[in-house]
Amino acid sequence: MTGVGVTSEAAALTDAGSVTNLTSLPMNAQVEPLSIGTPVRPDIHGRSTPSTRPERRNHTPAELAEIARPGKTTVSAHHVRTQSGSSVDTLAEFSPIDDPVQPAECKNFYENAPSPPPDQWFKNRFNACHGSIIQVRQIDRRTGLAIAGIQFKSVFLVSMAKNARSAQLTLDMSEWYDVAGNFPGSQRVTFSVGCWDPNPAGPECNPDTVSFSDTVDDWRADSNRTVTVDFAGTSAPLPNDPVPTEKRSFYQLSPYYYLETGIPRRNDFVPYPDFHLRCDIARTAVNPQYVRGSDCVFHEASGIFQLSLSDTTTTESVQFLKDAFDNITSTKPGTPGTFVPGKYGTAHPLSRLYYDGPAREANRAKSIATCVAAYGQNYTVRPDGRTNDCDEFPFATTHQGSYTATGNRSYAVRPLLSAHNAKVGSLLSNFVAADHILEEDTYHVLIN
Repeated sequence: MTGVGVTSEAAALTDAGSVTNLTSLPMNAQVEPLSIGTPVRPDIHGRSTPSTRPERRNHTPAELAEIARPGKTTVSAHHVRTQSGSSVDTLAEFSPIDDPVQPAECKNFYENAPSPPPDQWFKNRFNACHGSIIQVRQIDRRTGLAIAGIQFKSVFLVSMAKNARSAQLTLDMSEWYDVAGNFPGSQRVTFSVGCWDPNPAGPECNPDTVSFSDTVDDWRADSNRTVTVDFAGTSAPLPNDPVPTEKRSFYQLSPYYYLETGIPRRNDFVPYPDFHLRCDIARTAVNPQYVRGSDCVFHEASGIFQLSLSDTTTTESVQFLKDAFDNITSTKPGTPGTFVPGKYGTAHPLSRLYYDGPAREANRAKSIATCVAAYGQNYTVRPDGRTNDCDEFPFATTHQGSYTATGNRSYAVRPLLSAHNAKVGSLLSNFVAADHILEEDTYHVLIN
């Protein structure tokens, strides 16, 4: 990767002195060199106003509702642990809280991310990060030309704590690159994170601001720093809160780099994208079979329920799900031109239905009635002497179940081996609990 270019004046400062500035660049882009004699951009010494520190601000009710909306993106399919197809206890295997994001993983993602890269990479619903290249440049105040500079790869990681209402924040710097010139090792660089409810009337975290501050020389000697924050208090309930008793609370992490430029009252701030997360009391107030893992989650990330056709304990059920996605006319009712929601990679997720027992029963009753109508009263009888169930998709435990089908959004049923249906049901129950999928939280299904 090409670093920051320097001028031929690198050996000495002008009488006017120098100014230092920060900039952030994507890891997946070639860093453009600065030609000798070309002014640095942004032109710090010519700015009319300094950059500003990210601060807590008011949000409109619509903005708060959007922050609270679950499932705006998905976790990475490449990092979903396989739940089936192995000899281990698959019900115990899926535990994303025990799979924290690592600096090398985050860096690898952002080095290979599409352009523009996403604000966050969600390894799973408990772990997220952001990465970029940070350049620190010393600039001749008279000419605006670079006289020295360094750069490094920076990743900021957030990992929720198990069975707790807290998270570990980590900053990791790597691949330091020196530009020709004598950049001062005494220059201080600070990384800070503000933490609070996006509604200013709500609580702050404990602490509400964390900072890692050191000289360039000390950062290079120790480039990894970690701190724990607690998400205290309870947000005011939103008007559309589906379950107020779960006390869903929302928090915002606002990370940024900070640098004293050398010009009075002209400090340089490079913000990272805000992280939004949600905490609740459902694990303890309801039960850990409902949700577990951590008491906080990146709710904006839709989960992925991953299954495999190679697992002989679920083959018939998984094949049925694949047919429902890709060949709906091979299922019943099988109306041409219709689809079932929930397929990974589509804009039609499933959302969990937990509290409304009658709605789940209505989904189940309609699915069984469809099996009887399409396959007869004896659909449970198999030639091999074993027993069939009426399998259905979308699952009865979702708001998209068969009873709610409308327009070209349909559903699918098929008689298949009871043991396979039961195994997928157990895997699903474990998944939604381990992934902390609350009522109305979203997820997709991925068939390998």
